[in-house]
Order: sequence, then C-alpha cells, then structure tokens
Amino acid sequence: MPKLKIIIVPCVEKGRGGGHLARSTRLAQELCSLGQDARVYMGHGQEFIDGDVESGTWDAVILDRFRTPPGELAHWRNVAPVIGIDEGGSDRANFDFLLDVLPNLEKHSPNIDSPGFLFPQYTQRASAIKETSIGKPRVAVTFGAEDAAGLTAPVCAALLLQGFAVTAVFGALNQTNPVERERLRESGVEIWENVENLGVRLRDFALVLTHYGLTAFESLRERTPVLLVSPTYYHERLARKAGFLTVRADRLLRKLLLNSQIKARLPGPHSLLPLVENCEFLSKKYCVGRAESLAKFLARVEIHGAVCPVCGGKPAVPYRTRARFPNRTYRVCPVCRIVFMSRLTAPPIQYNQAYFFDIYKKQYGKTYLEDFPHLVELGIKRLMCIKKILGKPISSPQTGTNSPKQYSAAQFQPQILLDIGCAYGPFLVAAAQSDFAPVGLETVEDAASYVKNTLRIPCYNTAFPAPLTERFDVITLWFVIEHFEETGKVLSEINRLLSPKGVLAFSTPSFAGISARKSQKNFLKNSPPDHYTVFDPRTIRPLLKRFGFSVRKIVTTGIHPERFPLLGKFVSKCPCLHAFLSLLIRLFRMGDTFEVYAVKKEVRRQRCGQEILLETFIPRFSASN
Repeated sequence: MPKLKIIIVPCVEKGRGGGHLARSTRLAQELCSLGQDARVYMGHGQEFIDGDVESGTWDAVILDRFRTPPGELAHWRNVAPVIGIDEGGSDRANFDFLLDVLPNLEKHSPNIDSPGFLFPQYTQRASAIKETSIGKPRVAVTFGAEDAAGLTAPVCAALLLQGFAVTAVFGALNQTNPVERERLRESGVEIWENVENLGVRLRDFALVLTHYGLTAFESLRERTPVLLVSPTYYHERLARKAGFLTVRADRLLRKLLLNSQIKARLPGPHSLLPLVENCEFLSKKYCVGRAESLAKFLARVEIHGAVCPVCGGKPAVPYRTRARFPNRTYRVCPVCRIVFMSRLTAPPIQYNQAYFFDIYKKQYGKTYLEDFPHLVELGIKRLMCIKKILGKPISSPQTGTNSPKQYSAAQFQPQILLDIGCAYGPFLVAAAQSDFAPVGLETVEDAASYVKNTLRIPCYNTAFPAPLTERFDVITLWFVIEHFEETGKVLSEINRLLSPKGVLAFSTPSFAGISARKSQKNFLKNSPPDHYTVFDPRTIRPLLKRFGFSVRKIVTTGIHPERFPLLGKFVSKCPCLHAFLSLLIRLFRMGDTFEVYAVKKEVRRQRCGQEILLETFIPRFSASN
C-alpha cells in the first residue's frame, strides 16, 4: 500500500462543538499509525512541520467542516482531490467523494452512507442495567465539548429527581458557570471534565443522555441505551430519522418543560426497557456490515480521475454530479460537457485472456473467438463508411461490386489503418479484405501474439499512447476510447499520428441512449467500472473539434426497442410496434451505442497574402493540467 499525504480539515468555529476536531485528530493519529502521512489543518496561515499546505503534493484533502463554504471548497480542490465527511450545505454535491458516517437530512446522496465505520470490531452482546453500589442506575449526561444550548445542568437536575446516579461530562469548551458546576457536585452529581476516549467509558452506564452526534452512536457501540435531548427542531428531525428515542428541549421553554418530558420517557428509575430494546435494535442496524474502521478505509484511498479526462482542466464552475456509488462518482464537465468517472481505487478489471473469454461469454453468450466471424462482418460494414470518407472504391468481399465512380490508380494504393485495442483482430481481418494495410495495437499479450503469429498481421503489444513514429491514414477504436483515463491525451496523440485528412472512427456507449434516458442513475450504475468516460452524440461534434477533427457521420447502434419505457414490453408481440420504436430510436439517436466517423481538419493561415496549409493541428489540451 503506497504512503499517502493527506490533509484533514476540521470544523473549529464557535457553536459547532468539538466533535469535528476530536474526530479529525483521532483520524489523523490512526492514519499515521497505518503508515500514512496525515496532518490536521485548522486554518489558513497555520504551518506544518515542513512548510505551508500549498507547498508539496498532496494525495487527498479530507474536509470535516460541517458545511464547507464554496470559496473554501474551491481552494481545496486546487490542492488535491477532496473527500467530504458528513458534509452538508449547497456545495455538498461538488465533492470528489462524499462519505456520511452519521445519517442526515441532505437530499444529495453520498457515495457511502455507513455508521458502521464507527464499529469496526462489532460483537453481539446484550445491554444490561448498570447500577451503583447503592442500587441506582448510572446515567451519563454529555452534550459535546461545547454544549452551546446549556442543557447539562437542567438535565442533571431532572435526573436527580428521578432517582438516578448522575455523571455530568463537561467538555473543554463548555460555558457552564463554575458556581453551577459546584451546585451540581453538592447535589450528588459526579463531574467529569475533558475526558479522553469518552466512548469507551460509556459502557459502564445504564443510560446516556446526549444530543444527536457521535456520542449517540458511540453509546450504541458500547450497548448502552441512549436518550437524545434535542436542543433544536433540526436535531430532533435527525434523531427521529436515525431511529433514536428523543425528547425536545426548546431553548425558550426548557426550564418549564424539560422535567415533564423526561418523566414521560422515564416514569421510574428501572423503567429502561424501551430504551434497552431501542439500543439493541439500532446496534444491530448500524453496527454490522463493515469490517474496517474509517481510518483503514481512507488509508487505501487514491482518487483516480478527479479532473475531466478530456479537457484536463479545473474549471471555475464546479463539475455537476450525475450519480454517486460506493467506489465511483460520475460528473459532467462544464467545459466540454463530457460525463466522466472518478474512482477511489484503480478499476478491478484486468485486461487479460480471461477478459475476452470468461467476461465476454457472460455478456454475449459466446467467447470472443467464437464470435469472430460476426465481428469480421461488422467490421466490413464499418469499413464501407470509412471508404466513402476516404474516397476509396466501395466493394464487398462477398459481392465484389464497386461503385460506378472512376478512381485513379493512386487511389488503389493500400492505406495504412491502425486499430487501437484490436483484441484478437477481427477488424484487422476485415481491413485486409477491404484493401487496407492493417496494423494492430493491443495490451493483452495473448491477443497480440494471436494477431501476429496466427493472422500474420503486424501488431504492437503495448498500451496507447505509444511512442509510434509512422503516420496512419485511418485510426480506429471500437469500444475502446471509453477505457482511457486521460482521453484528451489520447485524442491529441491520434491527431499527431494521422495523416492530413486522415479518418478517426470509433464506437462507444451513448449517454443519449434509451437506457440512459430511462434512468441515468441505473445506466451509470451498470456502466463497467473501467469506463472513464460516457460520450453523447449530441455533444460529440464540438468535443472532437477541440482536438482538430470534423465529424462526418454519426451512426446510431445498439437499437433496443424492448427497453423503451411502457411500450417496450409489447414489442415482442407486435412487429409493427417494434419497427416503429426502432425507427424512433434511430431518428432521435437514442441507441445505447453509437459510431463516430471524423476527419482530421486542415488548418489554414494567411501570411503575406498567401494561404499556407499546416499539416498538423495543435489541440487545445494542456498536458500539465
């Protein structure tokens, strides 16, 4: 596991308590113990041991800021990919990765919603009534490091009247008057101040009274029943959504209503059964399903694709989030309008022999080589489109017919075609049959060897971009371009390798297809984990124009009328409906895949009244971004 440099930025503003700072500090300590370089940053101008935060390269910024202001989030996005923990507010959707440890009321869904991060070593054990030596149930009262609502003293007084043995926990920022504290001590309340690892010590109590936050879930971890006293309506809504039993302590009417509300929940010192049952239910609900701590999870996080893979920039306007899933986030670039994916880790798919046999067979019902004749036939149809653009004679190996147009002898010269991601070479075979000089490029050694030794076609066994020096008349990528993590660099390199007026042709899944229109979230959820980009035929022309290509033709493929909403289930019984929906899909380019045929543009400049033809086009992509 590589050593990561991580900045953790907690919320330290007055009125937000000390829970964010305590969690951030503890998280940094645990990350360091796991071999990572994690540091807590509490404000601009604070210096680290080896310099300021802007110096050096960071792998991730973790914000535990409650609601990070837009300007501050923009600042951190320029430092490193940003991970938000329990973040809310209007900028919640703009994080590279979003993790909710505590349930909240936010509408924008996170990548992961798991209080189980607080319970990495869950063991099932029943709650029990813990009593003092004189038989009174022990109750802990804690409202965080600050207790901004001032609930500790009145809650302790109410519990004493009910016959409980009360322990009041005062945090470092608690503003309770020293006289009030002394009065509580004289009335029999045990006072704890500035307690470290409070969560572990909660197991000795029969009941914990607190507000919604980390302490409530730490009580569940220790199987200690908890009753939440909500200082605001917002806290009460949070408590109810999470399933806790709660009483309202209104700021203005607290002194009048608090005692009666607690009496309603606790009619007697031994009537804790409802709270015990609630504790058991919530412990099983939140504590199972995750075997690692938050620190162990974050210690292996390496965000791939945090910036647009096409234009490569960090625009002033944040990327718009389309969907979030546990290991990936899909967003839209406001500049080039491409839908792209960022991941926490590298994709799990390995491109090897099994990829073309086992995985391919699961999807299509046959192995890649078993489907070889069909793929060759499909390649011949694609080459007919390429021939039209190049001005070559359109002939079919099956019929041998040519178009009536006359061609010069030079046009019959074989033109060099490079197929990137050629697999086992069906398109190369089709190209050879169509009077091209094919060359393959494939990362899988077994496939490249098959092309060279069995098909006798030249093939590079390397990844693209590759250090190639020759020029090509045609470059093709059939369901390959979406696999590149840096698509902009790939398109720039293709432009460099193409001859003037050379043809770029590729196929790819469509974000305008019927499946994506029916449900964008389900479409992206089912998108393979190694597809970094999702192209759209409605935006492909300006996108390719940025890289020096002029789109000549877009072909709608992946026609699936059975996926059409409402009417799709009837197409098998009604051929006319099938034909109508198929036509509709073609007319409005709603196929789930599409093909693009583009030509490398010629750039002309005026100099001294003469028009100069430039063979190379410099795409608008900065490798430094």
